[in-house]
Amino acid sequence: MVFGVLFSGMGVYAATQLGVLRALEESNLPPTALAGVGTGAWIAGLYACKPDAGEVYAAMREACALGRRLLDPDRYSTLGKLQGLIRGGRLVGLLEKQTAGRSLGELDLALAIPTLALPTRKTLVFASRCPPEDGEAVWTQQAPVSLAIQAAMSIPALMRPALWMGVPLVGVAGLGEGMAALRQLRVKHALCVDASCQLPRGRLNVWDIAALCGPHYQPSDCPSGWYMLAPRVPETVHASALEALDICVEVGYNAALEAIPRIKAQMGGGLGKVLAFPKK
Repeated sequence: MVFGVLFSGMGVYAATQLGVLRALEESNLPPTALAGVGTGAWIAGLYACKPDAGEVYAAMREACALGRRLLDPDRYSTLGKLQGLIRGGRLVGLLEKQTAGRSLGELDLALAIPTLALPTRKTLVFASRCPPEDGEAVWTQQAPVSLAIQAAMSIPALMRPALWMGVPLVGVAGLGEGMAALRQLRVKHALCVDASCQLPRGRLNVWDIAALCGPHYQPSDCPSGWYMLAPRVPETVHASALEALDICVEVGYNAALEAIPRIKAQMGGGLGKVLAFPKK
């Protein structure tokens, strides 16, 4: 059967999903379809390029080691129209390296990354394969994986929008688009992971605010056959605390290990029978 994951989150909170991926692999329940919003798109995109939780962890550790050096300020935005405080050029370079320049159509796993086109406010889904039709969104395979990740992580006024065929794109404001994308790909069982809906202790910084204002889910949003997981990161960990990567990984790992037996039970004996996503 097809088993999907939907990742959300901003900053280091998204590292909980690295622990979730490790637990899923150890439990013989690897995802065959992925969707991501915010920083969750980064992790989903990397895993779709190389389905190995250890490899994705190494890539995110590399990003954390670079830290603020990835944030190239847009020093000239004040001279014209403000596009974002961060240009994102260095981040794009890292994404291109980590995805090895792969295009969406080259991927074996199903991947869907929803974004928002600013001029029309219509959803554009970057995907490794497209459904027959979807009147609610535009789907495309014609892009590198790195561009899809960049668009999903672009925050208005904070990071410059990504450009696809001249259209400026930013991340979506909710998880509904990610859920809809996976359902269009015929995913009946999926796990949604979001660790950034909590308020850290102490003074908030811009990344904490971005995390809290980003896409989140509510239990009432959960479709039948889907499972929600909200790993509880310690209150002392802020979204910008990149040194807390391993703490967040372990939180996600332990939360997933506790939830996986219930997921398998509800899937009706799908243990060990997860098949590769069917190609067209």
